[in-house]
Amino acid sequence: MPISVSHAAGSLKKFRRVAGQFDHQATFTTPPKNLPPFIAALFSAIGPIESGVVIISKIIFEPKNLDALLARYSLASLDDAQNTTDLTVLSAGENETQELLQAALADPVDFAFVPSPKVVHIYADHDDYVTFFTARKGNLSRIIEAFSAIGIMPNDYHRKL
Repeated sequence: MPISVSHAAGSLKKFRRVAGQFDHQATFTTPPKNLPPFIAALFSAIGPIESGVVIISKIIFEPKNLDALLARYSLASLDDAQNTTDLTVLSAGENETQELLQAALADPVDFAFVPSPKVVHIYADHDDYVTFFTARKGNLSRIIEAFSAIGIMPNDYHRKL
């Protein structure tokens, strides 16, 4: 199935442990009303991507975009979940992964995102800040260059996990 939902206890803790060890990070303000170019720039810098996983940290308000995406695949809404911490939404395929990340960024949720291959780890919050963590400087440089090309510059913010 191209999109699936599961509960993976400890996945957010593992994300924080792994991404927190990376030496390179950059934080950007997401353009919530203009996400398609943001997503396209990101995927041009990190692609090709086979799959991805969104790990929910906290749902602030109803995640309408994620719920709409799940409904298209006949899956229950995130509001139906008893415990949303460590709730994971998995995608298979680059198009589905782009759709998943765009829906998550458009919603008032805090979440982690890890694509496969794992060239970057991403943490985004409901305040429209997204931080990219990489083990290699070159991977982060490609992301910064891709966003700079569309007029999005990094913030002077260092996220602590």
